[in-house]
Amino acid sequence: IHYLPKDGSAARKLGPGKGDGSPIFIEGGRSVLMTAVPEGGRDTILSCPIDGSACRTVATPGDADFPALAPGGRHLVYVAWNPSLEVRLFDLETREVVSVPETTMSDGNPCGPRFASDDRLWVVRERNGVRQWAELEVPSLTPTGRTATIEGAC
Repeated sequence: IHYLPKDGSAARKLGPGKGDGSPIFIEGGRSVLMTAVPEGGRDTILSCPIDGSACRTVATPGDADFPALAPGGRHLVYVAWNPSLEVRLFDLETREVVSVPETTMSDGNPCGPRFASDDRLWVVRERNGVRQWAELEVPSLTPTGRTATIEGAC
């Protein structure tokens, strides 16, 4: 993954390079959260500053894609692929990982979960073949009742 500054300066490589994916800006655009697979290792979620300084490991779930970090930095959410496609919520303070209910997709094409705030998370749920965004409270994962219909891709 490379970052191309808007000022026209040279592109900067972010992350180790092998297996890097699912980048998303965090920290007000100062860093990129991404997945990476180090040589012979497990899927790792990294935070890489756009200034090109060293990345830091946020978590090593072993199986992750489409990560998102809560604005306050306590919770991390990601799509796990094994043993089945599901969304997992990781508390970075307690190190507890929980599966987010009803997030398994029948066609194997996930939509990346996103935080609206430290205590609100949006995930895609599928019911009767219809996908819908649903807002959940964090950390209880209780539905707030807010939903949004998906038409087409995520």
